[in-house]
Amino acid sequence: MHIPVRTVPFCIPTKVKEQSVYIEKICADPSLLLTSSFSEKIIDRFQAHYPGSKIFLTTSATAGLLMTALIAGIGPGDEVIMPSFSFVGTANPFVSLGATPVFVDIEKGSMNIDVELLKEAVTSKTKAIVPIHYGSQPCRLHELMNFAANNNIKVIEDASHSAGARINEQYQGGIGNMACISFDHQKNISCGQGGLVIINDPDLFEMADLVYENGTNKKDFLRKKVNAFSWVSVGSNFQMSEVCASYLLPQVEQLDTIISERLASWRVYHNGLKQLETDGLLRLPPDHSGHNGHIFYLLTEKRDELRFHLAQKGIQANSHYTPLHSSSFGNKVGRYVHRNDYTRIKSNKVLRLPLYHNMKTEDLEFVRDEVVAFFKAR
Repeated sequence: MHIPVRTVPFCIPTKVKEQSVYIEKICADPSLLLTSSFSEKIIDRFQAHYPGSKIFLTTSATAGLLMTALIAGIGPGDEVIMPSFSFVGTANPFVSLGATPVFVDIEKGSMNIDVELLKEAVTSKTKAIVPIHYGSQPCRLHELMNFAANNNIKVIEDASHSAGARINEQYQGGIGNMACISFDHQKNISCGQGGLVIINDPDLFEMADLVYENGTNKKDFLRKKVNAFSWVSVGSNFQMSEVCASYLLPQVEQLDTIISERLASWRVYHNGLKQLETDGLLRLPPDHSGHNGHIFYLLTEKRDELRFHLAQKGIQANSHYTPLHSSSFGNKVGRYVHRNDYTRIKSNKVLRLPLYHNMKTEDLEFVRDEVVAFFKAR
């Protein structure tokens, strides 16, 4: 039996020194659980990214997408367009409300939705488009927004990978009518499970408040805008707990530093593997200005052999999404729009390398060198 000399895990959730201090405050004073002191500080930080928008902390990005679906009034008979190359959490919120997911192929040159095919997928039933920025590499969002506006379609950015990432001078998540960001255990900043919803369209602000508060007029009641507390709309309990917020807050406060350090790690791989791409042995992600280094992936015909080689060296590298359209349930409830089926082709080639906060330089170089060694031996 082969036993690796060292191990490099795929992911370790982000942790910063100040987290224990914040959590201990709650342990010392449980009444803080009844406040929103930590949550409000997080919202204030993100409000600087999204001036003029409404921001809500949620229990997950999937819950956040469900919130946006309720705000948009999506239901039976509606169609929602999204990339097939995504997590099931992109589709489930809309399917759970009775909408039909329309899966669209990704582009030849990126892992993001093909905007031209997306346009062909639109019907009179299309209610929303949900693009993702894979690994925070931006999709063609401005072009998509212009098309959607001309066709009276809402755009909900699934910016789950995108905390702190930009498209030109704007933060990802700040361009669509609505958006969500994820704070799950693999993301650059994390509280185990959590999300952020950004409402950029002022016409949706009032409904967002109602949906977030279980469909009640709680906010207006507390502001003394109404005389009685009442259930007035569809909604649910989406609120992040203060325990999760206390864990997340110090990471949000250090977000720029966390991204800077992660990008430095990301570029150890990118710079060290460029020659393999030049030699035609694999493809690397583009180093677009503004991404946050969330995922380092490569595309290779020898994905499974490379993953086995790395595992033999104690390195955990992972593939990624099974295309939603090819899953048994996705095939049952949705339809797939494509020409070249890049989603299937690339899903069989993609391999993600280990990447996490404070990853040791020697581990990054070890992984990089083993990828190079694998291809040189062939």
